[in-house]
Amino acid sequence: MDPEQPDGSPRRGGWLRARAQGGAVALVALLVLGGTSAAFAVTQSLKLKPPPVTAPRFDRVFSPVCECEQATARLTVRFRQADRVRASIVDLSDREVRVLLEDRPVRRGDVDFVWDGRSDRGALAPDGRYRLRLELTRQDRTILIPTTFRIDTVPPVARLLGADPTELSPDRDGVNERVRIRYRATERGTPVLRIGSAAIEPGKRRPRGRSTVAWNGWIDGEAAPTGDYQLSLRVRDDAGNLSRPIPSIDVRVDYVELQESRLSAERSGELTFHVRSDRPFDWQLIRPAASGRPGQTFIYEIRQAPGEVTVQLPQAARPGTYLLRVSRSGDVDTAEVRIRRQS
Repeated sequence: MDPEQPDGSPRRGGWLRARAQGGAVALVALLVLGGTSAAFAVTQSLKLKPPPVTAPRFDRVFSPVCECEQATARLTVRFRQADRVRASIVDLSDREVRVLLEDRPVRRGDVDFVWDGRSDRGALAPDGRYRLRLELTRQDRTILIPTTFRIDTVPPVARLLGADPTELSPDRDGVNERVRIRYRATERGTPVLRIGSAAIEPGKRRPRGRSTVAWNGWIDGEAAPTGDYQLSLRVRDDAGNLSRPIPSIDVRVDYVELQESRLSAERSGELTFHVRSDRPFDWQLIRPAASGRPGQTFIYEIRQAPGEVTVQLPQAARPGTYLLRVSRSGDVDTAEVRIRRQS
């Protein structure tokens, strides 16, 4: 109740004070509401305003120590308008690691930033996730790009499980065309085969765990010559780190091959030679003719089994120099045969 005078009527001054106090409270409430509405309006305006940078395209993982294409991270963002920018790399705790750009003008459109994985002091940054922070001078805004990218300097570990066959004949006849190498890796990666000085990355990335990679006996677009080869396998992870090479794999490349380059036998005696091949072959004994004319074939055998071959020379094969020719699926090898007079 309002204060009363001695005669019981209300005091006018008290009522006026109460009314004035109520008006002040209402005014304060209106001011608060007005300020809140204004703040809300500003916030909504910021929400409706398009972001100054968009479309981040980052190399998501890289290794500054890999000595490969993934030794640096390329960070691309799109600016809606030109500005002066300070760009820096920060860790997930928002600590600044490296300043990439210090108050420099950037154009409207796509802008690339490149980080070599080192701090402002030149030290290698620790393995982990990082973000790109942009301070826009003209718009007086700081943008922390939420997309993260990662430094990974730990190489995978690869272990050989087996390889077969280790004798190849890459002549496209469907037999022993490739060696299959089975291995296990501790993380996803691309197998890298090295044959001598040639490096071959056969195919796409393989998953973590057990995988198989094959070599088809070809180097630089050509079938490897007959000979012995050592294959070394490593695995390159997504960051570019290479595993240690697994123990080398010895592989023999053969087509059809005579083990001897020169042979001799007595007339009407036996001729013995040895052929290395992964399937039956044809062979013939030819006496070359003079003046480039076709030679005379004395013996012609087909589908001879690989290994040692012994044949009785015909009486018609007179003493002289002959050509022994072995062939299989277009592959040919030859040897000189000297037929002597009977002793």
